[in-house]
Amino acid sequence: MGNVKTIIGKLAVEHRRDWHNVLPMVMWCLREVENETTGVAPWTLVMSHLPRGSLAILKESWCGDEHLPVSFGKNASDYLTELHRKLEIAKTYAESHAEREQRRYVSHYNLRSICEVGTNILI
Repeated sequence: MGNVKTIIGKLAVEHRRDWHNVLPMVMWCLREVENETTGVAPWTLVMSHLPRGSLAILKESWCGDEHLPVSFGKNASDYLTELHRKLEIAKTYAESHAEREQRRYVSHYNLRSICEVGTNILI
């Protein structure tokens, strides 16, 4: 939960006027990306199937497999341009978070390893 609060804080600072518009994409990235420890995305752990995102829905709509009940008020190219912009923002937040957490995991693991090695030497 602390990670989500940190990310929302950064969004609010860097995107003062439209952070609430970018937030769904950031949350989607956090849910969809594989967890380093478990190797499985949080979405998959909870729902037990792969997530179906907005691009999958758009593709199904274009291929005629699925018909969207309402108009989104935008044409497909405008929607894709805006989606690309939001996903790029979400990607930067997800990457920075993943790098920070990986460093934290490594330092925590190394602390335990050093303590175990030091204990064995004393014995």
